Amino acid sequence: MRWAKATAVEFLKAVSTRRFPAIRALALAAALSAMLLAGGNASATMSIGVDPGKFVFSLKPGSAASGKIRVSNEGDEPLNYVSIYVMNVSVGKDGKATYVKPTGYEPLHKSPAAWISLAAPDPTKVKDNMAYLSLDKGQAVDVRFTVRVPDLAKSGDSSAIIFFEVRRPVESGTAVGGRVGSRVKIRVAGNVVEKLILDRFDVPDVVFGDKVEYGVGIRNVGNVDVSPKVTMFTLSGGERKGEIKIKPSYIYAGERIDLTGKYPVGNAPGMRTLKISVAYEGDSVEKIARVLVIPIWLIGAVALTASLIGIAAYVSLRIRKLEKMARAEAQGDRSG
Repeated sequence: MRWAKATAVEFLKAVSTRRFPAIRALALAAALSAMLLAGGNASATMSIGVDPGKFVFSLKPGSAASGKIRVSNEGDEPLNYVSIYVMNVSVGKDGKATYVKPTGYEPLHKSPAAWISLAAPDPTKVKDNMAYLSLDKGQAVDVRFTVRVPDLAKSGDSSAIIFFEVRRPVESGTAVGGRVGSRVKIRVAGNVVEKLILDRFDVPDVVFGDKVEYGVGIRNVGNVDVSPKVTMFTLSGGERKGEIKIKPSYIYAGERIDLTGKYPVGNAPGMRTLKISVAYEGDSVEKIARVLVIPIWLIGAVALTASLIGIAAYVSLRIRKLEKMARAEAQGDRSG
């Protein structure tokens, strides 16, 4: 059984990723709030678990399905206010995925969060227009939900997150303590298109050392989510050498991600032909880049050689000068 956990300290890991910088900032504030609310007691922790952390439904427009999430208090104190709400995973025009709370004004077929209805254990517990749970230490409850796909829903993948957020009342209102979510992926039947494009593979023209920094851009132009296999290697004489695996994040339909890192190119000087391959479901996209490698030892050797040549030239000139002076003195002695 896999458990998704969030504590005041671990909250950053649970909801903060490289793809959600705004969430990272909010997570930091939430974690600090939680520690302050605990009165500085390092032994007091708020920890909430959900199982499972992900649902996958394949449905036709107009159909429905249901599921349940086991929510548990895994901390060492009661959780009196755990709010429950749903947010869309939305991909903006910049290709970045973010969590967006539905406003109720967007078209229904474009808001998968609105397709999900929650059935809290106690329907009378509502605050700030949100259902909430109360969990004693060690207590676990089931939260059931239903997904109803609208008739006008487009084919492909849509995702929403069912969040469970720990809150605590304070004098000025309510403070956030941390949250954890279960992702609901809904694949609507119809014309499914799975297609990735590799829109950039950047490396410098010249690298000094044994590693080259790279940047890779992958865009999902299909209508379903993809988890590709990304590999990078050196082409030498038609063979693949030095292959490494680059693990990208899950790529939502319409999303664009950037992958960066350093690739080892060895200590031998010369040109390298590097290749990036993105494979998915029987298809792949590839790009090639070339880089001139100048290892540090070669720079040192050149510098040492230049120094030795300079010293040799200086010594040679000095010897010639001394020889010239000796000949001049010899001529003076003969003249005398």
